[in-house]
Amino acid sequence: MSSVWRFTGPPENWVTALGIKKWALNENNKNLWENRFESGDIVFFHSTQESGYDNKAISSVIGYGFIGQHMSIKSDLWWVQEVVDKENKWPFVVPLEQITTFSNIETIDFSTPIHEKSSATVLHDIKTLLKNAVHLRDLEKEAKLIDPGVGKFPVNGSASRILSQVYEDILLRNDHTVFEKKKKLKERVAKNRSDEEIRKRAKMSRGEPVRRIIASAVYDRNADVIEAAKRRAGGKCQLCVKEAPFDKKNGEPYLETHHIVWLSEGGHDVIENTVALCPNCHRKMHSLNLKEDIEILKTNNLDF
Repeated sequence: MSSVWRFTGPPENWVTALGIKKWALNENNKNLWENRFESGDIVFFHSTQESGYDNKAISSVIGYGFIGQHMSIKSDLWWVQEVVDKENKWPFVVPLEQITTFSNIETIDFSTPIHEKSSATVLHDIKTLLKNAVHLRDLEKEAKLIDPGVGKFPVNGSASRILSQVYEDILLRNDHTVFEKKKKLKERVAKNRSDEEIRKRAKMSRGEPVRRIIASAVYDRNADVIEAAKRRAGGKCQLCVKEAPFDKKNGEPYLETHHIVWLSEGGHDVIENTVALCPNCHRKMHSLNLKEDIEILKTNNLDF
């Protein structure tokens, strides 16, 4: 299941993180790093008011991105606090992809480590990073107007889940491509999983897609279910049983996934309700949705 996370650190560490496109956590968050984070999960970047360079920094969300692939453990000292203390305090590395910041950071020199810059340069970098960041007090005030019962934006510790969708909706409202980016990343990750893992993860799907209001209602679908349905079809449409009409550039048969019981009608995003169809049959199902075709799909969808 996709989760939305919050990573927290001082602004100078975010300057480093944006340059190397990685975040890192300490032993307290090892369980999240090992068992909870998944490639394609959205992460919001929270910058603290505590800073070793800027005594006027304001607690803010500076941007967001996606958790990438290939977690790792570092031995180098990345953060300025590690360099000063000569200690690898945050060894558990989380790769970041598709990073978006609310401020224009083109003038920041990411090629030079923080500890090699002058204090004045680091202060400039921080001011640049925070210029259009979303102040936490403003974010929480707006969230309360939408949902008076919403809790505070989480800030304790280096990482945690964001449980309220209100904050997610506010922070992502101007990015109408974010869920398409997430979908493509999740699908790329799913293609690298084994058949056994895909089958296991598809069966674990809770089946209730996340409905989001952007310009229109869209559904944040499970990439493992999509991949599992296409693999099960074996290149053939599950309705007409003909070969896919063509292969994609990567050599994969072109089939489209379809929910037997539509999501808009309360259907679940699970492998038992998902089939792979040729474009012609897919349009037929959405135009006619004949009972006899539904029964054929249900019958062809029993074994997985």
